[in-house]
Amino acid sequence: MIGFAAGMEMADMAWEVKCREEDMKQRALENERHAIDDARRAVDEKAEQLKVLANQSALFAGFSMVVLVESTIASGINLALLTVFGGVTA
Repeated sequence: MIGFAAGMEMADMAWEVKCREEDMKQRALENERHAIDDARRAVDEKAEQLKVLANQSALFAGFSMVVLVESTIASGINLALLTVFGGVTA
């Protein structure tokens, strides 16, 4: 009877070891999935930031073009000031 109990105990220990190994494999897979999800989220966030930056750049460029086209420049203006104005609005 003692041999049977010892055999059952060893079988239980083997089962626990097997379950533990499967659990560790599952946790490793979940950690990889979380890492992939975090990377995707970071890429999506950066893409959204780039979209916003592109829209703002287009808006500023539009305003610069309007200022350049609609402004009237006096005939006696300093050439250096005119160069700075052209550089800023470009």
